Amino acid sequence: MALKQIQVEPKEIFAIVPAYNEGKVVEQNVKHLIKMGYTVVVIDDGSIDATKYVVKGFASRLPIKYIYNNNPKHSICSFARNIGIKNTTAD
Repeated sequence: MALKQIQVEPKEIFAIVPAYNEGKVVEQNVKHLIKMGYTVVVIDDGSIDATKYVVKGFASRLPIKYIYNNNPKHSICSFARNIGIKNTTAD
């Protein structure tokens, strides 16, 4: 009895990365996620360090989406994640 092969379309999988003052490590983290096949969405939750400039510097060469949450008060991590979820296109 021969097994029937089923073609399955690959789904886009998002990695949502909340970032608050993560300028020193965000690029390395994003590169690892891209190597693992994720579509990366970075949510900068009003960082006061160089996170914004670091991400914008590598965003032109890496397939990521960057969202800056211009919140005068740093919000909780789950709020940033929810912003990321609302900005993804997966089913």
